[in-house]
Amino acid sequence: MQKELDAANERFKEYERKDVKLREDIKHLQAKQKKLADKRSKDSAKAQARAVHPQKCVQSSFATQKWRPHILCESPLYFGSGA
Repeated sequence: MQKELDAANERFKEYERKDVKLREDIKHLQAKQKKLADKRSKDSAKAQARAVHPQKCVQSSFATQKWRPHILCESPLYFGSGA
């Protein structure tokens, strides 16, 4: 009878360890999911702001030349980044 009780206690301890690990994993994944959702909302807000407000345009040095006026816009296509 004592051996059965010890075996049951051991199984219960193992179960508790797994339970704690799974709860910590769930907590970690929920925090990660919240962080990604916040990042997604920030990124969508930035995209909406870019769509609403036209990009700032800057005249290049070529604009002063009569034969070839240019206006370059600040965009990833010209400068290589979205900043």
